Amino acid sequence: ANFLLLDEPTNHLDMQSVNVLAEALRQYKGTYVVVSHDRHFVSSIAEKIWYIEDGVLKEYPGTYDEYNTWIEERQQREQAVKAQQQAPKKSPQKKKAAKPKKQLSREEQKALARERNKLEKAVSEAEGKVEELEAQKLNIEAALAKPEVFSNPEKLAETNREYDKAKKDLLAWTDRWEAAMMALEEFEG
Repeated sequence: ANFLLLDEPTNHLDMQSVNVLAEALRQYKGTYVVVSHDRHFVSSIAEKIWYIEDGVLKEYPGTYDEYNTWIEERQQREQAVKAQQQAPKKSPQKKKAAKPKKQLSREEQKALARERNKLEKAVSEAEGKVEELEAQKLNIEAALAKPEVFSNPEKLAETNREYDKAKKDLLAWTDRWEAAMMALEEFEG
C-alpha cells in the first residue's frame, strides 16, 4: 500500500521547502499520516483530523481550519451552557418562605414526557445518521483505494464528489447530533 508516516516533516525546512513538501503531499496518490506542530503546513494538507479527548482517539472529518472553527463553536456552546447553569436564580426578596414545589398535573407530566421523547428521538435519529454516514464515508475511502477507481479519471472524479458530499453531510449531522444532545441535557437539567 502507498502509505507514508511523517513525524514533524517540516523541522529544519525553509518556507519554500515546506511549500514544495505540501504540494507533493497534495499530489500524492496514497495515504499519509502527518504529525506536526506547523499549523500552516497542517492546514494546507489535512483532510481528516485525529485528536485525543478524554483519553480517546477521535476523528474529525474535515480540514484543519474547519476543525478549529468546530472546536471554537463547541467551546462557545459549552461556555454558554455553563454560564446559564451557573447563573444565580433570581428569587423575589419579599417572600422569605420558600414556595413548596407545585405538583404537576397529569397533562403537564404527559407534555413533559412527550417533549423528552421528542428530544430523545432527535438524538437517536442524528446518532443513526452519523453512524450511517461514517460507514458510507469509509466505503467511499475504500473505493478510492481501488485501482479501477483511481486509474479511471471519470470514476475518480465521481467518487471524489461522493466523498465530499458524505463529508459535508457527516459534518452537518454531527452538528445536529451535538445540538440535540445539548437540548436534551438542558431539558433534563
